[in-house]
Amino acid sequence: MKEILEELRKNPKAGDIDRNKFAGNSEFLKIGAITRDLQSLFGLYQWEILTSEWSLDGLSFVVVGRLTVTCEGNQYSFDGIASKKIGDPHKDIPAINAYCFKNACKHLGNRFGAYLNKSISIESKTETEHIEHMKSIKELDRLGVYYNNLQPHEKTAGIKGAYKNIKMNLNK
Repeated sequence: MKEILEELRKNPKAGDIDRNKFAGNSEFLKIGAITRDLQSLFGLYQWEILTSEWSLDGLSFVVVGRLTVTCEGNQYSFDGIASKKIGDPHKDIPAINAYCFKNACKHLGNRFGAYLNKSISIESKTETEHIEHMKSIKELDRLGVYYNNLQPHEKTAGIKGAYKNIKMNLNK
């Protein structure tokens, strides 16, 4: 576990980072790098879509998903959310699923892009501080996601309302 936590605290590899010219040149991790690192660190992992629906404004599609990894016999789940205005459903729906997957992966730590485009990093945190950080994320919100963690292109007008609606549906 200690070795995995050390890997999770590391910055992503420079070659795994790309820039989105349509979102202020913000940095993002390539999906292939994420799946490679998940397999390398955890072996098998599971990704499932918990819910998908149109946002309250009717212009965006919202997806909530769950990533489950196993480490030393224990399963850990991390939820992600993503939203995007729909132009071409054949392109946009798969893109939303990928954004959701990436957002769930960010909860694992720095290695998975948790602090890309942010002015802070957890690379220097101790093992105990990192574990407490992970627990605090889970305690902040049942979904394990909060609005400020979303990428600029995911912050559509309806995301806050849709997020509240999804939370209410999951709590029923």
